[in-house]
Formats: sequence, structure tokens, C-alpha cells
Amino acid sequence: MQQDPRTGSFEILVDGETAGRMEVVTDDGRATIPHVWVEPRFEGRGIGTRLVVAGAERLHADGLAIRPVCSFAARVLRARPDLTEVSR
Repeated sequence: MQQDPRTGSFEILVDGETAGRMEVVTDDGRATIPHVWVEPRFEGRGIGTRLVVAGAERLHADGLAIRPVCSFAARVLRARPDLTEVSR
């Protein structure tokens, strides 16, 4: 997984090819996740879940409050409330 330094969004690669992307918008100590997508040929492998969890772990480590607007990201993060709570 890599983070685009220009946009803050995360990409996950499979064999050097972008398999999925998690869009992130940061503002005032908050990271909003508006959309997560996985290329159709990579669906069903858990790539989207790994992308959301790994990206949220990094955002959480950076001290950002995470706000999943994307329904998929929200569903994944409901199982990981530790990543949506921020201690300052």
C-alpha cells in the first residue's frame, strides 16, 4: 500500500498494478473517506478491507479523527472502533 503525497489517498498494488484506492480528504484534524474502490478483477480477495484497515491505521497513527462517508469503509471500520477513536 502507498499513500499519494499530493492527495493523501491510499492505493493498494497487486503485482505492481493498482488494485484499489481509498480516497481521503483531510481538514482540521479529520480524515474523511468519501470513496473506496477495487478493480473488478481483484474483487472478492479482501483487498478493499485490507486497504481500509491499513489506511485507517496510518491515519489514526497520525492523530486524525476518521470519518468514513463511504458505506463500505464505514462497515469495515465498525469492526475496528479503535481506529475511529482519537486520543489527543
